[in-house]
Amino acid sequence: MLLIICDLRKRLSSYMTRKGGWIAQGEISELKKQTKISYERQLNRITDMV
Repeated sequence: MLLIICDLRKRLSSYMTRKGGWIAQGEISELKKQTKISYERQLNRITDMV
């Protein structure tokens, strides 16, 4: 799962640099926030089970 996200992020960043622009940078930071939140939720679920 994490590898897929990293791969997508690499592709996104290379695509964004080709395209250029600070708007793209904002989109990436937003994507990072969302993935972090979902990751924290998964962690909470696991700790609740234990």
